[in-house]
Amino acid sequence: MERKQPRFCHLMVAFICSICSVSSSAVAQQKLDQAAVEQWRADLRYIAEELPKRHKNLFAAMTREQFEQAVKRLDEGIPSLNPQQIFVEMLRIVAQVKDGHTRITKRDPNGFAFRRYPLRLFLYRDGLFVQEAAPELARAVGGRVVKIGGATTEQAIRAAQEICAHDNEMHIKLWIPRWLVIPEALHGLGLIEDMERASFVVEQRGEQIAIDLMPVSIFEAEEKWVNASDKAAPPPLWLKDPRNLYWFEYLADSKTVYVQYNAVAEKRDEAIADFCKRLFAFVEANPVDRFVLDIRRNGGGSAQLNLPFIHGLIRSDKVNQPGKLFVIIGRSTFSAAVFLVGDLVKHTRAIFVGEPTGGKPNHYGMGGESGPTSFFLPHSRLVIEHSNVFNQRGVAGDDSPWKAPQLAAELTSEDYRTNRDPAMEIILNYKPRPPLEDTMLDIFLKQGMEAAIRHYREFRADPVNAYADTVWPLRLVGRRLMNVHKRFPEAIEFFKFNVAEHPQSDMALFVLGDAYERTGDLKRAIESYEKSLALNPKNWELVDQLKALREKQGRGGQ
Repeated sequence: MERKQPRFCHLMVAFICSICSVSSSAVAQQKLDQAAVEQWRADLRYIAEELPKRHKNLFAAMTREQFEQAVKRLDEGIPSLNPQQIFVEMLRIVAQVKDGHTRITKRDPNGFAFRRYPLRLFLYRDGLFVQEAAPELARAVGGRVVKIGGATTEQAIRAAQEICAHDNEMHIKLWIPRWLVIPEALHGLGLIEDMERASFVVEQRGEQIAIDLMPVSIFEAEEKWVNASDKAAPPPLWLKDPRNLYWFEYLADSKTVYVQYNAVAEKRDEAIADFCKRLFAFVEANPVDRFVLDIRRNGGGSAQLNLPFIHGLIRSDKVNQPGKLFVIIGRSTFSAAVFLVGDLVKHTRAIFVGEPTGGKPNHYGMGGESGPTSFFLPHSRLVIEHSNVFNQRGVAGDDSPWKAPQLAAELTSEDYRTNRDPAMEIILNYKPRPPLEDTMLDIFLKQGMEAAIRHYREFRADPVNAYADTVWPLRLVGRRLMNVHKRFPEAIEFFKFNVAEHPQSDMALFVLGDAYERTGDLKRAIESYEKSLALNPKNWELVDQLKALREKQGRGGQ
């Protein structure tokens, strides 16, 4: 294993350090005097004036009218709110931008201040759990959170998700546990009354335990915190050296090279280019059956630094093969790390494992060469960070929320406690399997439609296929039935099934319309095309095609 980089902060610590400042006294919860009201209103006006001018495209996901109405409502409500409630409402407005790079942060220690409770939460597949905490809260570690203040966990999650700056749902899933340990956020959301002594309830082995939490400085050391993982067993590779920016280890038993790449940033003692030179020299000099690039914790950095990884993998015929190259992704995979994902999709034969990425393939982001990416609010001294460029790493026009894994591996609380890594288990036990479209078509031809649909249902029920794209396989089954087997009625049934399974897919509706058109059913073709166009109004080719089809229908078509 590689030499450890000097202490590299966990994502949670980095997040809190970016948005918080120390407050030695209790934060006032009373309503504001007139001077404070005017100061908060001035800050709000500054957001309303500056953010639309500075952001690359503030109204990509919401309208100007929605933005202005939200600002107006808050402006009118400020006199009846306390500072924490005003802050939360500002977070709510910014979250509506639906851009993970556009967010409210904190840099000035003299401005609006807030703290944290001494524990770390995590949203596993089976719920919200205490992953780590200060020694005095050891009895809560590993427990499932049942209540936060007077709210159920479900209520708290629904409230917190509305203030999370995000690209997609996975990004929200990352941020919710972070906001739920910030007393000022919990108070502003109405989840707790007393920030100085918040009550949480956790469940341990069927018993509910009430714990009282008192805020601490964000700078309080975490080295002595108690972790939910089993200390008697070795940690999984992804938790072995998480503060090291990049390192690799050779697993001789399985002939696997495991690489963890935690941030798109350089180490002081070894540049990424030098690391990759050494890494790929090792690959060429040793027996390697699998190459695993783990970027599930990589929140981004300077995108150009990814090039040595990309070039090294493209050149390595030894590992750039189906079934040999695996990339682990997850909710923390964001920004420049998503750039890397996009390039690996285009230029390698990687199989992606884990969770969907926290960032979109095509997204708004920050480019320092394109000008400023933040500004201070004049009174609270909060910072508005914002996107100033549009980054395209996916197909032009693709608005996919994330890059989904071909093989899903979602962590449970028990996995974490027992030091299991489902992603690595899937990779080490991987065996190639025929594509869904091949197996479905084969079963249909031998056993009929009912058996083919049953096979499809079994495929979807397997957790490893949780994020598998099934629009395209169903499309291919129908296409082959039409083009190869000339079985148009059965093909149309598959296309109709595809639409039923994916009612929000413009592609599924388009191919159904195409099948109707090819069989001469212009009326149903036009209906399907219109529905497809309603979901994707920017499909300009379909606009022209639909116009021509209507003209044909008017001349006597069906």
